[in-house]
Amino acid sequence: MVNKKDESGYALLYALGLIILVSLMVGTIFFVARTTYMQINEVDRVKTAKEAQEYALKAAKHQIKRRLDRSWDIIETTPLGNDGTKLLSKINMILANVKTITLQTGEENKFVAECTVGQIQQQKITPYTLGTSAGSFGWKADSSGIDAESINNVRVTIPLSLVLTENYKDGRIKTSKATANFIYEVQWNQVDASQELISLDSWRNIVYSYYLPNTGSYLSADEWIRTMIRLYGYTSAHSFFDFENFDNTKEYPQSKDGDPNGLDRVLDGQIKDITDQSLLDFSQTGKPILNTVVFESSFLLENGVKLIGSSNSGVLDVANIFALRNQENLGQQLNFIQNLTVIGRYGTYIDIGGNQSKLILDEKNSEFKTSNLLINNTQSSQASKNAQEGCLFSSGILNVTYSSETSNFSLDNYVVDAAKKPITIENFSSFLSGNMLIASSNFYAGPISEGIQFRSTENDQREINVKNNFMLTNAMLSSQNGEEGFSYFEESGAETTPNQPSTLTLDGANTKMIVKGKSFIDAPKATRRASPTEKVNDKEVKFYSDPDYWNTIVLKNAATLELDYTGVEPFNLSIEKDARMSLKTLPDLEFFDTEFLNRCVSKNQLKGQLVIQTFNQQDATELAKQLTSDKIPVSVVQSGTSAKNGEVTIIRPTTSANKTTTQVITRVFHYLDMAN
Repeated sequence: MVNKKDESGYALLYALGLIILVSLMVGTIFFVARTTYMQINEVDRVKTAKEAQEYALKAAKHQIKRRLDRSWDIIETTPLGNDGTKLLSKINMILANVKTITLQTGEENKFVAECTVGQIQQQKITPYTLGTSAGSFGWKADSSGIDAESINNVRVTIPLSLVLTENYKDGRIKTSKATANFIYEVQWNQVDASQELISLDSWRNIVYSYYLPNTGSYLSADEWIRTMIRLYGYTSAHSFFDFENFDNTKEYPQSKDGDPNGLDRVLDGQIKDITDQSLLDFSQTGKPILNTVVFESSFLLENGVKLIGSSNSGVLDVANIFALRNQENLGQQLNFIQNLTVIGRYGTYIDIGGNQSKLILDEKNSEFKTSNLLINNTQSSQASKNAQEGCLFSSGILNVTYSSETSNFSLDNYVVDAAKKPITIENFSSFLSGNMLIASSNFYAGPISEGIQFRSTENDQREINVKNNFMLTNAMLSSQNGEEGFSYFEESGAETTPNQPSTLTLDGANTKMIVKGKSFIDAPKATRRASPTEKVNDKEVKFYSDPDYWNTIVLKNAATLELDYTGVEPFNLSIEKDARMSLKTLPDLEFFDTEFLNRCVSKNQLKGQLVIQTFNQQDATELAKQLTSDKIPVSVVQSGTSAKNGEVTIIRPTTSANKTTTQVITRVFHYLDMAN
């Protein structure tokens, strides 16, 4: 007792109050925790439902895709035409009994999903091409250069509507809805495989006489190069260019006596090719082309090339053949075309020889456009390994394609010997469709440094577009004798050796060469290679075995070379890191000799990307097997997968098409587009 008061009661009350206070605090904490837990649990529950929705939609998509895969032969063997209606019809047929897809998921089958397939629709979209970006390749939408009659891409949209039922343990039921679109894209080419084979089989023939059945409508490199040289020498009735009286500030030619049709080069309704007697200096030191210069026949520069124009208005338009040569072997003369828009309607013939063989095309702000491009015997006579010899494309755009501008030119207007054969060949339209041939020459597209006048960098744009066919070969025309000296070989004392090989070099990330037609990388040989259709006992061709005489392709600093259907014989290939070369093969890997890969890998020159798109699945398997056996690094991928440096990437198509195929499905792409 303290101060006459009993303190034991107070202590009891104090303890009781403390207990009550603590109880209230614990209760409050428990209540808050329980509320928070319920809120967290609700969030988790909603999240789980979302996951169940996503899972159910993906599972439905998987079932539909599996159904389409099982019936793929129906789609593949159906002539799909030029729109998506037939494709849509076949997909509707395949999925006719797929209306509702039911599945269960979650712990103890907590969720029941019912997915309904809606009305399927189709839409024709931009075709995709294999492109490159930052060192990798993939499919990209690209309508440039696409033939709408032969390439089709259709997007099929399959709507999916989902009702998800969630069953609680206490018996409650809750439903939710979701929608998505299963997108299924199919791209196909109208390709007659047998005709593609005959076309390449025809084109790759050069020098040696040949006869192939059903090839009359297809162009060969042999008839192409012979037609080029015949056009070049079609008439000996030349006029010399009046350089002294040439006024470079006015359009040329000026009309005669005010008559716009009375051109001063037209005599009695006949035309003459214009040539030079000596070097014509159309440069800054002479008379640069500041306006439009038109020749209604051929313009033959035989004594070197000095052409400079105004990038805004300088135009040189040649109706027949534009020849760039130095017959007098002016070895120390620098040849060039700079800032001049060039149009060569029937073709351009380049033949620059000598110890310093250079023709610089510097078209940074201009375009060089010609229906045909023959680069013949244009490299150093010293067999130098210097890449910057021959035809050097410094910058700009080089389009080898048919020039559709109107022209009054006609071969009938020439005065020629009646005994001469008609110049036009049976498939003259194919001749004019944009072909390029490098014959015992160097072609270099990349940065150059030639004094202060000609400088370009690695990053400058260099774009070479070949609309039709391309060939790289040792075979060449004699610079002096034309067809009379057309051969793979040259006499060197008592020995016969191949002509100097051709070299194609592309250098720079913005340097790209695209060939839309057939390509053939040739090799020197003493006899013609037999065709697949010929019944011969020995189809093995005997190539010249010394790789020093094989043609060469070099890709540097992320440059790109894109070829279509391609035939290859032994050649030297070097691809630096991040550079890329792509090509397509014909059925059964016809005309595809893999010796170039063995040599490329053995010399450690496959550091970039080599992409091979085989014609069908079986070819992909066979090629991969062969390369693996040869210890060549290879991967087989589906379209759209990134290629890797240092290996061969084989694109395994979805099609099993063969030589009798008239339609090839080149791309199948699918994904799930979640609407909400």
